Amino acid sequence: MKFLATIPMIMSAGMLGASATGDIQAGQWEATSQIVAVEGQGLPAGMADMMKGQLHTHSYCMTQAEIDDNPQAMFDQTDGQCQYTDFNMSGGRLDATAVCNTPQGSMQMEMSGTYTATTFQSENRMVMNTPMGNITMTAQSSGKRTGACTG
Repeated sequence: MKFLATIPMIMSAGMLGASATGDIQAGQWEATSQIVAVEGQGLPAGMADMMKGQLHTHSYCMTQAEIDDNPQAMFDQTDGQCQYTDFNMSGGRLDATAVCNTPQGSMQMEMSGTYTATTFQSENRMVMNTPMGNITMTAQSSGKRTGACTG
């Protein structure tokens, strides 16, 4: 179950990445993600229902230097557990694929979404390979710039 506890960090990683391009405005951002579907073999009774609907909100400052940096580096909010194998962010579209490895198992994530200078939204599909079996989750994420950085 420890592996499942890393999901909010991984979803936050995806949310941060959606704001990592030159036409994104620097400032304070707030991102929210929600797990909308969970399926898996070997999940304890009630686990999928407990996970669905959970909201995770994260507020963070994006400086111009961070925005100008390598967009893939902006995704790494998982202490180096995830590596992006594909990343494309242009023309208002975001598409990325990542592989994450933890002591509890591995995970593949596909992200697809849209962005503007002050907003983003994405859908993240994650397949986790755990000792319990494969678990597939879908999460929806959105974010918006809320103003100047607060600290």
